[in-house]
Amino acid sequence: LEEYRQIAPAADRMPWDAARAKLREALERNGKRPATVTGYLETLDKLTALFPLAVGPADVTDRMAADFKTKYARGRFSRKRKLKAGEAAPDYARRAKSLHSRIRTLKAVFGWFEKLRLVEANPFAAVAPPALDRHEVKYVREGDVGEFFAWLDGHYPGWRMPALFFTVKALTGCRLADLCSLRSAQLQDGRVVFPADATKNRSERYAVMPPEVFAELLAYKGATWLWERYPGELRAVIVAKAMPVHRLNPRFDPRRLYLWVVALMQDYQKKTGKHLSSHDFRKAAFTRAAKADVHPKRAAVAFDVTPETMMKYYTATEKKATAD
Repeated sequence: LEEYRQIAPAADRMPWDAARAKLREALERNGKRPATVTGYLETLDKLTALFPLAVGPADVTDRMAADFKTKYARGRFSRKRKLKAGEAAPDYARRAKSLHSRIRTLKAVFGWFEKLRLVEANPFAAVAPPALDRHEVKYVREGDVGEFFAWLDGHYPGWRMPALFFTVKALTGCRLADLCSLRSAQLQDGRVVFPADATKNRSERYAVMPPEVFAELLAYKGATWLWERYPGELRAVIVAKAMPVHRLNPRFDPRRLYLWVVALMQDYQKKTGKHLSSHDFRKAAFTRAAKADVHPKRAAVAFDVTPETMMKYYTATEKKATAD
């Protein structure tokens, strides 16, 4: 029927709302994670905001795609969403890394639109992302670890959970979301097991624990989630500091734990002036594997990343050693 023109092509000016729904359905059917779907749609919103006269994907031309690169790069953004009366939020220039990510995502989005026959060709195919500077790979050094754990002890005196949490982060080199979502059943035979359906790269991963740390985790784990006791413990700590707890949710949720850790790291940076993030613990594992002469392809399997990602860290380590 399509061959003999009895069915109208889907690219006949399908509006954005219908195109978004088709994109979401296709991504979910293809097994994309919720965070990936949200990221695709959020980046698409950036495009439609800059070109309000385009009513759907078929209206986006090669020239508009090229203009997006310039317009987005010149734009500014604000991190503060809720403002008090008369307050003006500070705005910031966009970084090249942000533009690089947006262009790569839009290429993928319109690749999907092309598969769905909502566009004849991908308008972003020829748009080159900006060149990015290659800085020294940042990772946690021994001194950084000692200072951070000392700060944790002072910030939460007598509360073991934060130090145990970051100990596991450093030992496994895992992603923060994977660590926050650990279930008690993932503690198996002296290891933390990350199942394929719970990891970003969809591959099972095993991380061995020192016996004393594994024993402490077994003693601490909850009935379902490894860290499910932390909301009640956090409440007790906050009460001891004579701070309000009326907004504290007593129910455990991996996402809330994730946001709490992010806020904790921001608090550490603000109070100490040291730029340290939870992801730096993962980078540290990569770099130490390079220093230990573990082949990047073997390390990539252990850390559940691509060999290309591992090479970024190995290359930085080798460049420094060669220069020295």
